[in-house]
Amino acid sequence: MKRLPIHIDGLIYARQAHGGISRNFTNLINALARMPDAEVNLYLEPGSPMPEGMVPVRTHVLPAIAQMQSTRFFPRLSVSLSERKRRSFWSSTRPGVFHSSYYSSPDGVSIPQVLTMHDTIFEDFPQMFCTERHQRRIREKEVAFRRCSAVVFPSEFAKARASAYYDVAGKLALTIPHALDPRFLDTPSEDTVVRFRERVSPGRPFLLHVGSRFLHKNVARLLEAYAGWSRKGEFSLVLAGGGPLEPDEEALLRELRLGGDVIVIPRLSDDDLACAYCAATAFVFPSLSEGFGFPLLEALAFGCPSACSNAASLPEVGGDAPVYFDPCDTADIRMALDAVVALVGDDGRWQSARARARTRTWADVAAEYLDFYRAGLHRQGDRA
Repeated sequence: MKRLPIHIDGLIYARQAHGGISRNFTNLINALARMPDAEVNLYLEPGSPMPEGMVPVRTHVLPAIAQMQSTRFFPRLSVSLSERKRRSFWSSTRPGVFHSSYYSSPDGVSIPQVLTMHDTIFEDFPQMFCTERHQRRIREKEVAFRRCSAVVFPSEFAKARASAYYDVAGKLALTIPHALDPRFLDTPSEDTVVRFRERVSPGRPFLLHVGSRFLHKNVARLLEAYAGWSRKGEFSLVLAGGGPLEPDEEALLRELRLGGDVIVIPRLSDDDLACAYCAATAFVFPSLSEGFGFPLLEALAFGCPSACSNAASLPEVGGDAPVYFDPCDTADIRMALDAVVALVGDDGRWQSARARARTRTWADVAAEYLDFYRAGLHRQGDRA
């Protein structure tokens, strides 16, 4: 079969070089690049380095866009000319499909466009994401959605939420779930895990939360539930990732008198994160909204007993393995903590969850994307 040129805008690497979406696209690009009937072209912003961990692909550097403040003479003319240069660049793109990594639809692209809509968190929680930057992202998403001929969602939940704001029924749409990051396929040695546990929470087992602590992640309610949990004295609570505590978070810990019970690890390497999943007594994830929910998939992939919110996409990711709770009910969270700790010794349950979390690969994801790209091209041809 003839190789399909796939043109991927690497905008996400300029905006979020080390985030979850960046990793998703690196894994997708790597898997597509290994397929004999796909030709991957990656377009990077000027000055952006090659993404970490990416296999060699055809890489193109976009023409620079002049910034108003950096042009001393005739600034508007300079910007206009540079934008025209970039439109000309995109209009010369070879036939194939254009895939936006982060809600982009460059002027000049004339080939069919595919959009991955990761989530609708900005739209769903306007009270939490109300800055001009957030509003600009929503406007960019609206333009990209309007121009695309096909749209992909990582979960049925993400698709359903997008339908509340966008005419998803009018597009060729498909749900393609993600897979486990290959960097988490290797299990750390028992000695390494023991050393990690003693370094982080010496002499005391711990519960684990992983990821950012934005308001929709609902960590404050987890802290309230943990503060009133009857077994708090037996277990520390480790908050891994998400950076250092903000002043309001420090105030909440003082108010709840959690003191040394809560351990914050602002950032940690992939190796340490793997150790954290293996060392924890249980993983707890109270998020109100997730387009997919990688921390839950990762925890289950290491066989970590897990309790999580029954909201959003998490039941799709977790299946029947986790203990689910109402993320808005602190009493229900406490009952879930009791339940998941009681299930720690149920090796069959967690080993089954581990196998399920590792079954799907990025090669599977890439194959589904490639079929979808071709379906989008076929539909575009029918319309023409």
